[in-house]
Amino acid sequence: NHDKVASIILLDLDHFKKVNDKYGHIKGDEVLVRIADLLFCYFTKNTFIYRYGGEEFLILCLDKTKEEANLMADEFRKNVKNSLINDEVDLTISLGVAEYIKEESVDDWIHRVDLALYQAKNEGRDRVVQA
Repeated sequence: NHDKVASIILLDLDHFKKVNDKYGHIKGDEVLVRIADLLFCYFTKNTFIYRYGGEEFLILCLDKTKEEANLMADEFRKNVKNSLINDEVDLTISLGVAEYIKEESVDDWIHRVDLALYQAKNEGRDRVVQA
């Protein structure tokens, strides 16, 4: 049903290559697993979580406006920043948020959230940007 509201959040780990370079790929993999665990604990009701590329995750939030998804994304960002993900690894994340626009293709929707994430990266990382 295309009359329902939905938003997507695209999350990217900031400077993840440095984590792999400094601590090794096994530690990097542990960080990815820890982030996935946190995602599944935090985003529970009416959400679907997908690994989307190397260190990116896409969260589909059914019944959430972009404002609601933005609040959730920012709270999750703060949780990640304030928790030591893995013994010694300090980590921040950048996120983009986009609400579905009626008649829009999924590719266009994902393109908009990708641009919002790119903007968050360009503005200094560790932030959420709405499309």
